[in-house]
Amino acid sequence: MTVAEARDAAIGIIEDCLAIYGDQAQAVSASFFDEICAAEGIDVDPGAMFDDIIDGSMLASKVHWFAGKLVGDWDGYVGSNADLAAYYVHRSALENMERNCDANHVRYARVPTGRETCSWCYMLASRDFDYRSEEDASAASHPHCDCVIVPGVKGRTHIEGYDPGGMRKRMDVIEKHTGLRFGDDRRQMDAITREMQGMSREWLFYGNGGPYDGLSLDAARLLVAENVKSATSRATSEYSASNLDVSLLNVRELRRMKKNKPLEWAGYVGLSTIGHGQVLQPEQSDASANIDTLMEVDGEWHYWDLKTIEGGTNAIKKRMTECYSKWTRLLAPDAIVPSWYDPSVLDQPRAIVDNRFSKISDEDAKNQIVQSMKYLSSRGELDFVETLLIKKDGSEYLIKNK
Repeated sequence: MTVAEARDAAIGIIEDCLAIYGDQAQAVSASFFDEICAAEGIDVDPGAMFDDIIDGSMLASKVHWFAGKLVGDWDGYVGSNADLAAYYVHRSALENMERNCDANHVRYARVPTGRETCSWCYMLASRDFDYRSEEDASAASHPHCDCVIVPGVKGRTHIEGYDPGGMRKRMDVIEKHTGLRFGDDRRQMDAITREMQGMSREWLFYGNGGPYDGLSLDAARLLVAENVKSATSRATSEYSASNLDVSLLNVRELRRMKKNKPLEWAGYVGLSTIGHGQVLQPEQSDASANIDTLMEVDGEWHYWDLKTIEGGTNAIKKRMTECYSKWTRLLAPDAIVPSWYDPSVLDQPRAIVDNRFSKISDEDAKNQIVQSMKYLSSRGELDFVETLLIKKDGSEYLIKNK
């Protein structure tokens, strides 16, 4: 028997097997479709058996490829073709089930059942009856996952305690509250999972009450700040943009900032994404003071000092005083000013207060900034003209000293 004859014989045998066992697999699949829909109360047409389930050209190409084993490995050739026939019988059942589901708009949902659900499962469960197969719905399940896969029709099948639309809305709340994003990367997802572990299950799954019912407000704020800190320091480390000029910093200075002051770097990244042009300033060791960045706001360039707040109102008082002191020292008659500074835009104190990681609300931060600007301006010779507040959600609020 030649190679071509052996190959054609194998194709014929597999096709004969599929004509019998493939059809039987389709019949079982159609019957199982009817049983599932009846058990779940899904009103659909009876399960059908579809033609052209198996692509004959794909089958033939596989056998052609296996024919390479004919010389010296006959048993391997026979075994490969047997496995191929078994695969296509199984595929007949699966494909027939999927086509019945498609014809009747039946899909699968991933439904959480445990006391705790990770961020990954929560995100996948929020998709509702959207998965085309049970395998898709259960994909990437982790050890000890307690989600169950349920067939149904979106908008018609209702499961007690399963509210995917509400879950999607609460995902938006979690993202805005933490500054993290579902699905962005593993580390952010892990941070969201830790955050969710401190949230009320009644709120997460049913929308009852608030996310931190049962937790003190201070504990909730600390939890959010810690998670945002953990994710932001890594997520932004490789950021670059044309409006964030780091050319004055040497490679070592930039690397040291990202490693040792990740929240400060996250502040510059946040300002860049808002749209502010910046030129980050290196430090001169013998200077009277060093200011963090030259930045554009409302079309004007000035020097600004960035203050990242991790504490409360007292931290803002201290940081605002530090900022004011820098300008006082740099504008003194005997000041040593970094040689690259532009005196024309080193006029009055300006601060950036990043409140994303603090223990206080944006409103409390704003009120304290206003008080500090007025107090410091009244006590010294300089006018604390502006402070840019980076709020919890990453947006900005410009405060002018009136």
